[in-house]
Amino acid sequence: MKEIITRITLTSDQVSFLPLIPDKTLFADIETTGLSSAKDQIYCIGTSYIETFDTQTSNAITSNTQTLYTKTADYVICQLFAESTEEEPLILQKFLVLLKDRQIETLLTFNGASFDLPFLKKRCESFSLNFNPALFLHIDLYQEARFCQPLLGFTGLKQKQIEAFFHADRKDEYSGKELIEVYRQYLKEPKEELLHLLLLHNLDDMKGMYELLSIRCYLKFLQGNFQIKKAELESDIDYEGNQKLYLTLQLDLYSMLPRNITLIKPDIQILLKKNRGLIRIPVLSAALKYFLKDFKNYYYLPEEDTVIHKSVGQYVDSGYKIPACKENCCLKKEGYFIRLIHAGNLPYFQEHYKSKNFYFDVSDLQPFPGRPFKQKKDLMQNLSAVLSDYLKHLKKLV
Repeated sequence: MKEIITRITLTSDQVSFLPLIPDKTLFADIETTGLSSAKDQIYCIGTSYIETFDTQTSNAITSNTQTLYTKTADYVICQLFAESTEEEPLILQKFLVLLKDRQIETLLTFNGASFDLPFLKKRCESFSLNFNPALFLHIDLYQEARFCQPLLGFTGLKQKQIEAFFHADRKDEYSGKELIEVYRQYLKEPKEELLHLLLLHNLDDMKGMYELLSIRCYLKFLQGNFQIKKAELESDIDYEGNQKLYLTLQLDLYSMLPRNITLIKPDIQILLKKNRGLIRIPVLSAALKYFLKDFKNYYYLPEEDTVIHKSVGQYVDSGYKIPACKENCCLKKEGYFIRLIHAGNLPYFQEHYKSKNFYFDVSDLQPFPGRPFKQKKDLMQNLSAVLSDYLKHLKKLV
């Protein structure tokens, strides 16, 4: 069995992403001789963890030299390689020892939920070794990248494709599938150049996961990690050249984004730059209806096409009123609305009772002449909930 240790100093960008992962996290990636955990084997287990330390620098600006301490970090990559098929249990045992010695609480993988962790569990069971992935918190960067794809527009969801989006430097040119035959050749004739290819692929996978940590910045945004600083209605030209009204939201983001994002769709426009965001959602100017749930407490007045509460309706002649029903017990409003993805718990308007399109009223954002608009706390909270729903279902938007 070979154990190869590689220590790499994190870049300033990578250090800034460390708060995005918990302490006591182990990065993990396996290389196998096939896709079946019942008959195929693990020949390499790549692991990595963070080590932080203080470095000393001198400040000689004043006459008294002052020693400064700055926090830096390395990531340590430990590759466990089986030089023969008989050494598979040895690298599995070493992996389990590493988990215990470093008191690991979180595993971070790329597509580990469906491949690496179940494969490791099965192979450990084959040698009566105990590995239970359920005992660890698990971060799967593949699943997070998949959730972020509608925003970031990855060309594909393979690790190399996502690394290319973030301009990661990768030397390995082989796929895991292609390296299966390379490993078979190595077992027959263990040449250094074959070993280099096998280890390089796993090493670049491990290094690449640090590059992909930035996905978590965008994930936090899509999960509602922002604050709306300003909301207003404004008129502009849409992508077809027509005059259109938009709800414009200015955001503060709680994570600094490594890449600026521009996403233009008919249903939503998103511009993200560093820790700022601008969102525009088309606004509908219309007369819509708010349907009252407690219709049994109302009368409908056919001639006026309106409803009144029974406490008031008792004074209206019976010839001018009938009991209200679900279809006519509504309040009408002419104003400005944005479409909702789901009705949810927000007050919503519809064109008619059976309409499946739901709208949220943003008319209060329109200031009265001569009087500036004052942001309402409850309105801003509701807009935040509406936007969060848009971002959560970004893939469904046109």
